[in-house]
Amino acid sequence: MTAVKINATQDRTADYFHLLVAYVDGQVTVARGVFSRPPVESDVAKLSLERSDVTDLAACRPDLCDIRMAGATPAEIAQAVQSHSADTPEHATAWFRQALRSYVADYLNRGHVALAEHDDRGVRVDVPVEWQAILTRSPLLPLLAPPVAQYVSGPTTLPAGASEEIYWDRQRYTGLKPVIGVTQMVTWRDPAQPDRVVIAQKQIFASHYFFGSLAVTLIQQDSSAPKPTTYVVYASRLRGDLLRGTQPTRQSGLLGRVNAVAAGFQRRVGEELVKQSAEQLLTSMKQQLEK
Repeated sequence: MTAVKINATQDRTADYFHLLVAYVDGQVTVARGVFSRPPVESDVAKLSLERSDVTDLAACRPDLCDIRMAGATPAEIAQAVQSHSADTPEHATAWFRQALRSYVADYLNRGHVALAEHDDRGVRVDVPVEWQAILTRSPLLPLLAPPVAQYVSGPTTLPAGASEEIYWDRQRYTGLKPVIGVTQMVTWRDPAQPDRVVIAQKQIFASHYFFGSLAVTLIQQDSSAPKPTTYVVYASRLRGDLLRGTQPTRQSGLLGRVNAVAAGFQRRVGEELVKQSAEQLLTSMKQQLEK
């Protein structure tokens, strides 16, 4: 959890937070788009796969796959490649765009139970179960915004005072593979708490490393302060192979020891990535809003 005090109004702080989320800097966030209801082809027109994604697709086997492609199983991915549906960047991109649209449409209809199970390097991952574990261990959202907590576990009706956006982005992190992700963002202004804004960001898909995440941001204005003063609290909880190491534990001997070291390194990278992202987010907000 990270917190900061900003000399700005609540509304200005909330608006700038949304600007940061939508900002494509070309370095970390290299592409982004927003889904319609229902999703349409133009929503993903700017989405493209990189050569490393296509390489991972070509190496995909029915029981082992280093890339997740929306709701497709490793067997379906392997079949798509073998049938030339995804054997080139162009084919792979067209196939993935369609798969992602279908996945988001299913999620909009059925909520987190629509999140696909998949095999992660031979280990079965039940994403709905992973997501429920995230919510259970994230007491901040039910405490601050019970209707939002219920909604993101839905499907239910969007709470009064809430707005929603489901977006995809493609990000590059130093030392890691490019990650395509889909996030549901709900912004809630509680009619009973006019000096408070709560923003929940639920990641429902990632092509690498993450099974799911929930970020909760509280933007609270100090109404008693003599000048505009807002406190921002940011908390994030995620689950994924990056934080637990991606190598199978059943390996023994020299290969097992090497993979254990690699898994430990990946975990440290993941932990540092989460910490730095939160700190950079709030530092940037404070610097820009207090200029």
